[in-house]
Parts: sequence; C-alpha cells; structure tokens
Amino acid sequence: MKTKISFIISVFSILVMALITGCIDTNNYRKVTEVLIINNGTDSTIYVEYGFLRPRTSNSRQLTDTLYKSRLIRSWYQFDDSQVNKLWLSEKDFNAYVSKIRIYMINKKDTMFVAPHFYNTKSAWTCHFENMDYDFGINFKMNQSELTILPTMFNK
Repeated sequence: MKTKISFIISVFSILVMALITGCIDTNNYRKVTEVLIINNGTDSTIYVEYGFLRPRTSNSRQLTDTLYKSRLIRSWYQFDDSQVNKLWLSEKDFNAYVSKIRIYMINKKDTMFVAPHFYNTKSAWTCHFENMDYDFGINFKMNQSELTILPTMFNK
C-alpha cells in the first residue's frame, strides 16, 4: 500500500511539474517602443523643449524642436529604452516625463507657454497601440501618444 501511495504521489508530482514548466513563457519580449507625436494646430511657429527624448527623424540629440505653421507638420519623439523599465512605460513614468516638456511660441518678443495641464498627463494625449507583424518573423509593438497644440492652450 505504501509503495502504491508513493507511486501515485510521484506521478502526481511529475504531472504538476510538467504542467508548471509547460506554462512558463520562455520567449524574449522586446520592449514596446514608446513614441510621442506633437502636431502644430496653430497659425504660429511653436517650439517644443523635450531634452529627455530623441527625435525619430534624426540621429542628433536636440533639445528644442521647431514646428512651423503648417498643420501638416508633426514631430515624432521616441523614449530611449533605458527610460522604459518594464515591457512598456507605466502611466506614472509617462506623466513624470511629459511634465518636463515645455511647449511655447514667441509672439512679438513675448514667450507664451502652453498650460501644462494640456499635456502633462497621459489622459491629455490620444493613445494608440500598434502591433506590427512582419513576414520574416519580427513582431514590433509601439505605443503612440499624440497631441495637437491649439491656440487656446497657451497661457495669455
């Protein structure tokens, strides 16, 4: 009887171990690319100071970007992977980073800033998740957070 119970316990243990190891996900996941997109919805040139981000269109490290009057022009900024602690950027980290952005325009030698509450929380941005699968086996994931600057956002 004792050997029968030992056998049942051994078989049960093996089944539990097989079930547990079968559920372990051994895939290496790439971090989700985090991107900010800022559109100029004004009739003026606006400036964006972002220092902690890198522009997607250039390898240089700028601190200020210029968005001209054209409503067709938009700027893309990408978070460095070192800023993303897990697989994607948490809302708390997102808010901490975007609160460092300064958006302004110069009007007759006066600098007018966008009020921070228009951009310093994730809820102020329109967010879109992209999941792109390529034929050669690469899966690319991107969180896009987009904001359009309007004339009414500036402190007067």
